[in-house]
Amino acid sequence: MFTTRRSLIASAAASLGMSVFHETLAQPASTLVGVSWGGAQVDGAKAIAAEWLKGRRDYRMAWEVHEGSSSAVATKIRSTWPEVKLHLCHVNDPAIHIMRREGWLESVNDLPNLKDAHPRFVLRDAAGNALAVPHYASTVCWGYRQDLVDRPIGSLEELLDPRFKGRVGLRDPSSFSGLILVAFALEAGGDEKRIDPAFDILARLARTGNVVNVAKGNADVVNSLNLGESSIAMAGLAEWSVVARNHPVKLLAKLPGSRALKSFYSLAHWAIPKSSVSAGAKDLADYFLSPERQTQYAKLIGTAPANRLARYDDPLGALLKEDEFERFGYFCDFDYMSQNVQKWIERFDLEVRPLLRRS
Repeated sequence: MFTTRRSLIASAAASLGMSVFHETLAQPASTLVGVSWGGAQVDGAKAIAAEWLKGRRDYRMAWEVHEGSSSAVATKIRSTWPEVKLHLCHVNDPAIHIMRREGWLESVNDLPNLKDAHPRFVLRDAAGNALAVPHYASTVCWGYRQDLVDRPIGSLEELLDPRFKGRVGLRDPSSFSGLILVAFALEAGGDEKRIDPAFDILARLARTGNVVNVAKGNADVVNSLNLGESSIAMAGLAEWSVVARNHPVKLLAKLPGSRALKSFYSLAHWAIPKSSVSAGAKDLADYFLSPERQTQYAKLIGTAPANRLARYDDPLGALLKEDEFERFGYFCDFDYMSQNVQKWIERFDLEVRPLLRRS
């Protein structure tokens, strides 16, 4: 019979009156998979997560990047549920509402930093429970290149003017759950729950020949404005920040008396589906919400932090102070929009795109 090293050690320990020990292998670290938008957003998230990981041998991180709308994570989660392969989801409101309806979300009411989050930035259910961990606030607004527009713009109705022939950039209605339709609806006396006026004014705009493109994503919007293909568009603050590096821009985010030229708030949250690593995902999300990390991320991305104790800059003047929310801000019902956007897209394709092609 062969004598192994293990048995020799055990025998020696026994002869010395010591208890026999067992060699144990270190447990493998649990992998947290995060998903965010590309570019500076995922790079910033990776940098902060790396700080959180220091001294934590029980976790490691992997990252994925959104392909299109953040609501697509719901399709990925549904395809593997109840097994969850995305543990920390950087998403906008519509995705969270989908997860809420499916019953996938982990409770986050117990996170320490949540008490310092701005109340308008915390998405809650009817019972008052926080659905996700707010991360930052950005705005989507209309604006234009000042070197390409000869005088100020005071309403969306003005986009029908012949001076904008081939100069107006539209967004595909799949962006921000149809937010551009909401803007046109507001201009014509409607809102997200009364969307018909949007299609009326868009049909009129399409017939003018003023629309130069319908952008599908962030890069399309930025490139069109940077190249001077379009001179006016609806874009997110991060997109306007890129354009402003090269051209003078005017953002129509605080126009007194305007129905549609508002700061449309777009919030990003960390949604945490129920999984075996939910505890780690919640701890990391709370770390992201700390004042220090909020200040760090806001500086990287150019957005407003969700934590009221954090600091941030607003070089383009698009973010609102608390006393400006009611006058210039618009917080959409993204839950309603997420349930209706698909039929809005189909209606846009049927009623507006043919007019754009003909013009």
